[in-house]
Amino acid sequence: MTVGEKIRFKRKEKKLTQKALGELCGMSGELVSQYESGTKQPKIVTLKKIALALDIKTNYFLDMDSDEETLFEKMTGINYRQIKIYADALEMSVPEFMGMITKQSIEFIKAGLLGKNLVIVNDKLAELDALGKTPKEGN
Repeated sequence: MTVGEKIRFKRKEKKLTQKALGELCGMSGELVSQYESGTKQPKIVTLKKIALALDIKTNYFLDMDSDEETLFEKMTGINYRQIKIYADALEMSVPEFMGMITKQSIEFIKAGLLGKNLVIVNDKLAELDALGKTPKEGN
């Protein structure tokens, strides 16, 4: 299911019109329609507003199905489930976590320090250990 399809599904489940959902989120019903149809893609901050209005977690819109996970892993060489565990432990969405890692990796590539992103991840995990929030498979 696309993000738009997920918005439509939850909106209908809550028996809301596009206009009503838009009003709850501070946007027009037309914009909700565009998100649902896939004409426009909502930003993360917008998804948070929609999730709040629908009384659901933002991750509902961001979670991938198993086919998408497999494609993600083939394209990136990264285990999606493991990344999700780390992102959840840091109270971030997967895209936010990947953005953080990617942004810092680009800076390290420019500086000629390519392997440093692993140090950042390890530092974050050490922080979690210190707080007693070590991510574990299945959490």
